[in-house]
Amino acid sequence: MNSVLKKLSNKRAISIISFCIPFSVSACFLAFLEAYFRPDPISGIYYQKYTSDIMMQALPIQSLRDAPFLSLWFLHIQPPMLDSIRAVLAYFANNGSGPALLEYVDKGLYIVWLYIFALLNTLIFTWVKKITDSVLFASIAAVVWMLHPAPIEYATYLESTLLSSFFITWMIYELWRFLKNDGSSIRLSLAASLAFLTRTVLQWYFLPVFAVSLLIMRIRRRDAIVSVTIFGAIVILLCLKQFVLFHTLSTTTFAGYHKTGVIWYQPSESLIQRYAKQISVQYPLEAVNYGDKFNSETTWRDNLIHSAIFADLLKTNFNKCIQRIIRSFRYNFSNYWSPSGCKTGNVITDNLPWSFLYNWVFSGTRFIFLVITSGLIWVCFSISSGKKNTAKVIGLLLVLSYVFVISNLCNRLLWTEAYRIKFFLEPVYFVFVFSQIFLAIRALIYRLKLRFAQVATMNSLFVD
Repeated sequence: MNSVLKKLSNKRAISIISFCIPFSVSACFLAFLEAYFRPDPISGIYYQKYTSDIMMQALPIQSLRDAPFLSLWFLHIQPPMLDSIRAVLAYFANNGSGPALLEYVDKGLYIVWLYIFALLNTLIFTWVKKITDSVLFASIAAVVWMLHPAPIEYATYLESTLLSSFFITWMIYELWRFLKNDGSSIRLSLAASLAFLTRTVLQWYFLPVFAVSLLIMRIRRRDAIVSVTIFGAIVILLCLKQFVLFHTLSTTTFAGYHKTGVIWYQPSESLIQRYAKQISVQYPLEAVNYGDKFNSETTWRDNLIHSAIFADLLKTNFNKCIQRIIRSFRYNFSNYWSPSGCKTGNVITDNLPWSFLYNWVFSGTRFIFLVITSGLIWVCFSISSGKKNTAKVIGLLLVLSYVFVISNLCNRLLWTEAYRIKFFLEPVYFVFVFSQIFLAIRALIYRLKLRFAQVATMNSLFVD
């Protein structure tokens, strides 16, 4: 009994150390970069020219301070996670108004993002360690990722890209653990729910994809029911709120712009006015008090108009719409593989001496080659090992494919930020590429050692 308790205690201690070391190193590294570049910021405390209030998806900080619950209740341009964090920070501010309030909140947001940066790096360390069974290689992978300009940039950029990437990576990691028969329905549903509440890439139609993925992976019925129930409840509640208040099931009222944009259709002003006359619902009167230039009645009305135009075009010109959606995918795909960072004028990443090298490796045909080659390595290992887990892999790839496809359909006509949305999956690509390269090198070394041993044995027999 004592030996069992001792083993459990040792295992727990190792787990704590495995978390604390990469987390602390990552947090200290980013804190050092922020402190080093702080004497020469672009504007006050900022590492780029944008405050959190300027971001088009964010509510005014004064509104979040004065009426946090009503502001979040009437938020319709994005899910509530980012503004919820900002509202909590605003609550603790001593100065309740003006530039001092915004500066306090943005300083707090930098600290929160520093912890998310450290958590993401720790997750990558943990994942690579589980795949390769090598603490040394997992440490190397964590250091390589920690130096990557993209996570550094988004950790000092006051919007939700870093947070979204962490939650989506965590969700896929938890699905992968089911692949290894080590999954947790609570952790999976929590990660999926937080990702849904953070970014609009996950909409209500991700729920059936999520459920089918678990079905294909053949996880235990109880785990599947718990995961789908918890995640489904979050999805239904937020979409129900959106529908009751704003007559849309989408978590963003920018969706209408994307719908017409993805089929490369720019409606004329007369057509917009004609569809506007068909709107029979009213914008909530109280919502006017908690909006801004984007979270507004204009955006809400445009969403209904553009969504209706898209639906009618899909009915009357289905084939043409599909052709244009394919065109959008191809258009976004070329932008998707651009460097994820170095686009915001960030004073830190613009001055890192290794930014050019990282952006060269993690972009274009080079990055695509790495991902495809790693996939081929994985296929070879799977065939040689005789593992029969094809169904589970397909289930995992279904979720990955959803995020990948939606990320490549994000344009509004010529406007696209596919390169930035790629960062949602970039940690997953990184883990996959790094771990497969390691496994391939280890297998090659093993075969060479075996071959040399055979040659040495033959030579000794010949001498004898």
